[in-house]
Amino acid sequence: MINVKNKGFTLIEVLVAMVLLSLGLMGVAALQMESMRSTQNAQTRARAVILAADIAERMRTNRGAALAGAYVTDGEDGANQNCTDDLEGGPTVVCTPVLMADHDLWQWRENLNSPLTGLPGDAVGTIASDAAPVPTFTIEIAWQEKGEDLSYSLVVQL
Repeated sequence: MINVKNKGFTLIEVLVAMVLLSLGLMGVAALQMESMRSTQNAQTRARAVILAADIAERMRTNRGAALAGAYVTDGEDGANQNCTDDLEGGPTVVCTPVLMADHDLWQWRENLNSPLTGLPGDAVGTIASDAAPVPTFTIEIAWQEKGEDLSYSLVVQL
């Protein structure tokens, strides 16, 4: 009887170790991808919050026009009234509160779809009012991201 001492690893042990290592690395890669997806979603939602707060502050600044309903929109209102320096080359003019509201809505709509500050998927912003004596405004922003319809709502009272 020959006594042979085993030294080192057998081929089966190496293969089992390789399978376990590859499964672990695939798990780490999946975790990394989910982390990146969650980070992107959080950044997009943060932009939606900032954009909703932006129009809410514009409404608070132009309170009289907001209370008169000048900011209520279905997402298609607003035009460049040249009330502020909008970098489009037109001369800045003095605007009435209603014209300022129209200009604010235009700028807000431009910011919603801007490649730098906006949201993906042709974002649409709407502002609704309950028309009470002290109205409550609902600012809603909707966008599409990776085939999914997403939205953010902000309720404000001026």
